[in-house]
Amino acid sequence: MLSLMDPSAPHHHAIDRCDPCMIEVLRRMSPAQKMEALDNIWLSAQEFVRAGVRHQYPEWTQAEQAAEVVKRMMGRSGE
Repeated sequence: MLSLMDPSAPHHHAIDRCDPCMIEVLRRMSPAQKMEALDNIWLSAQEFVRAGVRHQYPEWTQAEQAAEVVKRMMGRSGE
C-alpha cells in the first residue's frame, strides 16, 4: 500500500505541498483558531466516513456502523 508521503506515490509533488495562500491564512490564525479548524476538519471527516459506512452497510445496526467508523478513523479498516 502506498503512503501519501511515499515519494513513489502518484502525484507526490502535489500531496506534500501547501498552497502559498493557505500558508498565509494559517500564519494569520491564532493557535486556538488553528485547533478549531482542525477539530472541524476531523468532525467533517467523521461525517463523511459515517455516511459511507451507512451507505455500504445499511443492514447493520447503529452500533455496528459506529464500530466500523471508529476502525476506519483509526486506519484499521480491513483488519
